Parts: sequence; structure tokens; C-alpha cells
Amino acid sequence: MKILFWVSRVLIMIYAGFLSLFSLDAFGPGFWWEQIIGFLIHNLPAFLIVALLVVVWKKPSWGAFAFYFLTVVFTYFFHLYENWLLFLVIGLPLLIVAILFTVENFLQRKKNSV
Repeated sequence: MKILFWVSRVLIMIYAGFLSLFSLDAFGPGFWWEQIIGFLIHNLPAFLIVALLVVVWKKPSWGAFAFYFLTVVFTYFFHLYENWLLFLVIGLPLLIVAILFTVENFLQRKKNSV
């Protein structure tokens, strides 16, 4: 169960880092403060994911719900339903993490009931 604990959390950290790579397109010609603001705005999804991970770190049931919900939100907000490849790259990792949190919660409850 310890491996499941770390796999879900490391996977979501890697995913947040992957999303933050998309914010690098904010840098280009223009004023530096516009570039910084654009960089921060592009990083909002990654910041949200890291903040969510901090909140649900010890609560796998909350993590399961939160990442299922985030999968749905990202799917509709970023129009992932229009392109399956885009869904596989952006939406599927969130769904996998939500499933990992669900399995961890199930195993934790089973262990506590015995």
C-alpha cells in the first residue's frame, strides 16, 4: 500500500510539472510584466493541482473525489472531449490518479476494518 501512496502523489507532481511546461509560451516579445502575468495565468492549473495535492495528501477519499471532479472540470473547460489525443494527454493522467486514490482508500478501509 505504501507504493500506491507514493505512485499517485509522484504521478500528480510530474503531471503538474508537465502542465507548467505549457506556460513557457508566455515569454516572447513584449513588456516583462506582461510576460510574468501571462506566465502566472498559464500556470494556474498547475498551481491548482499542487494546492489540491497538499490538501488531500493524507485523505485518499478526498483525493479520489477531488481528482475525479478535476478530471470532469478539465475535460469541459479545456474541451478535451473534442479531441481524444488531447484527452489522453491532459485528462487521462488525472483519471488515473483518481483511480489510484480510490484504490488506496479502499485498501485503507479494508485494512482498518480487519
